[in-house]
Amino acid sequence: MAISVKDIQEKEFSTQAADGYNVEQVDDFLDELAEQLGSMVRERLALTNQIKQLESELAAAKAEKAAMEKKLPDYNENGYFRNLESAMRESLIGAQRIADETITEAKKKAQQTVADATAKAEKTIADATEQAEAATARAEKAVSELKAEEERLHAVVDAYRNNFQKLLDEQLEALTASEALLK
Repeated sequence: MAISVKDIQEKEFSTQAADGYNVEQVDDFLDELAEQLGSMVRERLALTNQIKQLESELAAAKAEKAAMEKKLPDYNENGYFRNLESAMRESLIGAQRIADETITEAKKKAQQTVADATAKAEKTIADATEQAEAATARAEKAVSELKAEEERLHAVVDAYRNNFQKLLDEQLEALTASEALLK
């Protein structure tokens, strides 16, 4: 599934009470990523439009060439028209060659731009995934440590409660014994 600029702009992460990502930094990074991806998409569209325009110009030149070849001369200067036809043919062949080269070059550049953008997006996603995994591991470690501390505190509270109950029982027993002596 391809990630769009809108997906990046609307992505939200849940926040953690401790050791979570800085929400503002994540939002800034996503905004920058969306802006760069949008720029690459716009550049690709511009190159695509340029290719279409060049193809249209080539088609028009071919149509003009065909129309000129069909047109008959108004007067009978064979040498003049042969030279003119030869010059036009050479010009059209040159124009067609230049147009073909330009289209090929534009297509190569568009393909390279798309490949570069794809590679950059994949690297960005891999880096973000790695960072998210590291943050998750840190969070899991912190949760584990907090649970261990909670268990230790419960044990301390239970020991304190038992010792206090024992002290109260001893005091009650001492009071009962002293009352028995006083009677």
